[in-house]
Amino acid sequence: MKALQHALLLLLSTHATLTVTADLMIGDQVCMTGFIMDTFCIERGTLLDAPSVTTMKNPELHSYHCLLDVGVCINSGYQVLGSKDPMNGLHCPGLRIDDTDKVLAAGRAHGTTMDDPNQAFFACSTCSGPDDNPIAGYKATIIGTVSELGDGMGRVTGAPGADSVAGTPLLTNIQVLDSMVACDPTIMVTVEADAGGNECLIRSAGDNDVVAPPPMMDDIPTVTDATDAVVATTTTTVAAPPPADVSDLMVGDEICTTGFIMDTFCINRGTLLDAPSVVTLQNPDLHSYHCLLDVPVCVNSGFQVLGEKDPSTGEYCLGYRLEETDTVVASGRAAGSVEDGCTTCTGNGMGTKGYRATVKGVIKELGDGSQSVSGQPLLTNIQMLDASVECATPAPKTVCLEPPPAEITTTPAAINPPIEGEDCSSDFCETTLTEGYTLKYKINEADATVTMEATYKGEAWLGIAFSEDERMGGSDGILGSPGGIPQKYRLNQGFIEILSPEEQTLTEATMETTEDGDQTMTVMRFTKLLVEPNHIDVTAGVNKMLWANGGDSTTIGYHGTNRAPIQINLASGASDTVSAPNMGAWLAHGICAFVAWGMLAPSAVNSAIYRSLFKGPLWFKIHQFANASAYALTVIAFAIAVAFISKEGNPHWFSSHAKMGLSMFIIASVQVLWGAARPHLPGPDSGDEKTTIRKVWEIKHRLTGTILLACGFWQMSAGIKLFAGKYSGVGSVQEQGVTIAYWIWIGAEVALLLIGGVYFKLLRKPVEDDGGNDAKPPTQEKEDDAV
Repeated sequence: MKALQHALLLLLSTHATLTVTADLMIGDQVCMTGFIMDTFCIERGTLLDAPSVTTMKNPELHSYHCLLDVGVCINSGYQVLGSKDPMNGLHCPGLRIDDTDKVLAAGRAHGTTMDDPNQAFFACSTCSGPDDNPIAGYKATIIGTVSELGDGMGRVTGAPGADSVAGTPLLTNIQVLDSMVACDPTIMVTVEADAGGNECLIRSAGDNDVVAPPPMMDDIPTVTDATDAVVATTTTTVAAPPPADVSDLMVGDEICTTGFIMDTFCINRGTLLDAPSVVTLQNPDLHSYHCLLDVPVCVNSGFQVLGEKDPSTGEYCLGYRLEETDTVVASGRAAGSVEDGCTTCTGNGMGTKGYRATVKGVIKELGDGSQSVSGQPLLTNIQMLDASVECATPAPKTVCLEPPPAEITTTPAAINPPIEGEDCSSDFCETTLTEGYTLKYKINEADATVTMEATYKGEAWLGIAFSEDERMGGSDGILGSPGGIPQKYRLNQGFIEILSPEEQTLTEATMETTEDGDQTMTVMRFTKLLVEPNHIDVTAGVNKMLWANGGDSTTIGYHGTNRAPIQINLASGASDTVSAPNMGAWLAHGICAFVAWGMLAPSAVNSAIYRSLFKGPLWFKIHQFANASAYALTVIAFAIAVAFISKEGNPHWFSSHAKMGLSMFIIASVQVLWGAARPHLPGPDSGDEKTTIRKVWEIKHRLTGTILLACGFWQMSAGIKLFAGKYSGVGSVQEQGVTIAYWIWIGAEVALLLIGGVYFKLLRKPVEDDGGNDAKPPTQEKEDDAV
């Protein structure tokens, strides 16, 4: 469509290609078309996403992902490049752009999220354009006002291929248009190399060269067909005959009608999603382009062109359903303005609310005859024209609804009556989630949204989620990491999945890191709809929520103990930390584990090391009893963990603690079975040596026991941290006290093991395996079988 608009511009105007050198001045309005490039890659010299490619030589190979997703590129600012110098093949520096947000919005609306089939580029994760749009080489037409001249004083921008942007003029109050939109010759400039290729000159069309300046895009109807474009601008409209009767319509009839474009969701809802106090069919002129064209629930419901206003009810009549949603969306976005919240709009028009258009199409279905959207005729093969284009033959008058009931509920379900406390609809309320992590929020009643700002002391990924049961599984999360933007995820137990581009309805979504003295701060901001299909409703009341952060990690992943449930009243600012369930069960799990691996297992090992101090087989009995008891308590602790992880709906074997617990349980079970099946020693009077299998068994038995004991010490320390994190005790005096006491105890146990091992195995003559001189013949076999 935009290519055809460009062709129309060329048909309507003719101007020579000769240019004159321009001397720009502050306040000049200029227009220029070229590749959009970030300052970081210009100054780097090569593309960040393709290090072998020279930036100013092949900007067409710069991926949308690198340009629009990567923080270091975004934060460096953008420039529209000049022409390529045929002598050295390098592009000239162009004009700097001071409004990064507008470049991002237009670029992301143009780019596609589709993967590169050749795998040369990463997909643009923040783009929302059609699948067949380009993935690299973003080109655009930029209109703006010169606010700074640069080092070149508005005449020169530097040499071809220069890696400095200091010499380029700066544009403000910009419009970012499709590259197929031609500049008005009266303000058009180019940046081209001089004859010697030594410097890049700013040039403009000479006043005498202009024969007939083309009209600006605001003056041209938005069209979808070149023939219709010419007709729309050259045909003389005759007096229209009276409209036909809708009952006379037949499939195949051609229809032309002008009216407000409305989405089916807001028609069926009864009130505008972005203005809940406004009845949809009474004031479609108040429906924002943002809600109509950005919000998936509106876009995916389909569109209709409304009829005339019924004076008896004050409501607009239902019109014609429109089959081609993509055509409606493309036309609307081209007519809308990004300046007032429509993040996907790309046009230079002034449209912000009440999108009107003239629609031509062919009737495909007559509808079911009901007084509803489904009862209206369906148009196919539609053409979207500017509302100023008049129809030669008006369409038949469509169905008008009966007068509405006396009482209409206009407040969405998500808005609850206000309660006592702060008023979080007039100003931001704040809740401390945990030490160093706060959340500000404000209910926006006008458009049924909530704006949130999470601030974290440190540099890490951040997450806020809405839950039905204070568990991760099935929750709706908003996660973001430095260098990216917050996006919506569906949280599951053990893994997360990013939602489709159609469901990414967040607005004003940003991630930034700032410096507060010596402290780095991470800030995540976003605005979210309160009610969305297939999402958990957010209420202006008490909400069950979850928070998480990456600690010191900026890569979105497992949060460890850096998470907790919380209940927040988004209307009053009241909040309650939610206590995790089953505290007694997890305390019992920890006690069993500590007695098993902090007391009994070390005692079993020490009984073997210090066996020369015992008479007869006593050491062996202690060894057996301690090991058997430790294993029994391990089984109990393992069973508690498995049972309550299942009860809480969490995944098994997901955390490192769970994986280590499973490994220890399996190895300890094998150790017990291996001990029961130990090879016997030769008789005391046989004079035979230990068999090879006996020697191997002893090495394995001792080595496995040592490994299990070391793992047990680590596992118990990790368990203390997990317990503190689960029950909001991280960093508390209680956690610190338990940790100190634990390591003092373990230190004493390890000291006994080391002292005994060094003394009895190295400094003192090894004791024979018969258990000591006091051993009696009846007990000889038991002692000899011991290790």
